[in-house]
Amino acid sequence: TVAEYESPGKLLQDASSAFSMLVNEYEMRSSTSFQNLV
Repeated sequence: TVAEYESPGKLLQDASSAFSMLVNEYEMRSSTSFQNLV
C-alpha cells in the first residue's frame, strides 16, 4: 500500500515522512555494510 502521495523530493524534505525514514535507514544499513567490507 502507498502511505504517502507526494514527490520523492518533497518526502525527503519532510524528515518525519515514512519515505524519508526508509531512505535514512537504507543509507545507514548500506553505509555500515560497506564499511565492514573495506
